[in-house]
Amino acid sequence: MFSSLFVASHPQPRACGHALLVLGLLLAALQTVGCSKSAARGPSDFARAVQLPELDVSAKQRAGDCVIETQASHRAWGKPLGLSLSASGPRVASVFRVPARLHVRDDGVATLLVDDGLLTLRGFTALERVELFLRGPSYDRALFFSPLAMFEPIERTSNLLELRHRIRGPLRLPGDRIQELSLGCSQLSLSQGDFDPKLAAKLFGHIGYAYARSGQTLELWGSADAGSGMKLQVFLPKGEWIELTVHEHAGEGSSARWLVSYQQGTELVVGWVLRSELQTSPQPLGVVSYAAGVRFLVPESVGERTCKRDLAIGVVGHGVATRLGTLRAGANWDFEDPDDAEHLEEGSEPRRLVPIRVPHAVWLTLEPEQQLVVRSSELRACDEEPD
Repeated sequence: MFSSLFVASHPQPRACGHALLVLGLLLAALQTVGCSKSAARGPSDFARAVQLPELDVSAKQRAGDCVIETQASHRAWGKPLGLSLSASGPRVASVFRVPARLHVRDDGVATLLVDDGLLTLRGFTALERVELFLRGPSYDRALFFSPLAMFEPIERTSNLLELRHRIRGPLRLPGDRIQELSLGCSQLSLSQGDFDPKLAAKLFGHIGYAYARSGQTLELWGSADAGSGMKLQVFLPKGEWIELTVHEHAGEGSSARWLVSYQQGTELVVGWVLRSELQTSPQPLGVVSYAAGVRFLVPESVGERTCKRDLAIGVVGHGVATRLGTLRAGANWDFEDPDDAEHLEEGSEPRRLVPIRVPHAVWLTLEPEQQLVVRSSELRACDEEPD
């Protein structure tokens, strides 16, 4: 490029000085750019903010609202939830194993607030991506579900959520159908609670054991004289059996029923079964295993910088920045680009958004090309006492 400039200007002596001046300015500009450590300029401010008044912790919820939160006493905070900034917009981040509040509106739109005590984010989430758990054991005909059982929400009906649950273990619905049921939002949680289904089975006491074979369908009644119950099938390899705990006998002859139970994973199967459907002599038992839950990962306090003031925090991606939360005063953070610290101290940078990292927020995974950002004007006031 430089050689073509000289060739073009050589036949015109009067223009030569002008060309050399332009070349000098160009080289100076290139040198300035090469020596500058300024980060790539992005948006100068948040274009919008997520306003979700129904997630205001201090606000009183209406009796008919569908609000679901994590439990204080937990085993795990659950798997990733999708967090997006609008009902129709793309997801900007995934969050997992973090205290959260879910609000399902009358129109089915789900909003999510996550708050680990230092960093607060709020936005919209897809209801079908949420995984819910019980606050306490729940009974549905022959099944006791523990707070470790995971449910998939389908839709909201009044203050109830329609849910689906996949039963894992040798005793399942015929055809391996997914269990569907309705539960009140107040019965549900975003985290798993501490509960051992085996303890519930021990409360009955037992008087012996009985056996059901592979492929067999059992009908379990809720009481010794109930007219109908719930049918469950034994899913095991051919020739294998499961062992049921027998708790009580009722009736005589062909109509005699036994109260039996079987603990499998997050469910406790319990009900009255016809004595004639069960075998009493020991049989070759099937080997059954269940996946263990993932324990909560405690965030570590890392990061070299803190502010005496709260910082409005947002995400920037594809040239648009949106405020979606707050980093509380005293929380640790770092510059994404360490050179940004020097530019802020020089005071020569115009108002813009500065990318940062919040290392303690291990529960947050940003989507590609998304960054956490704060206003440079707020960072300059970091050491000032709040008003």
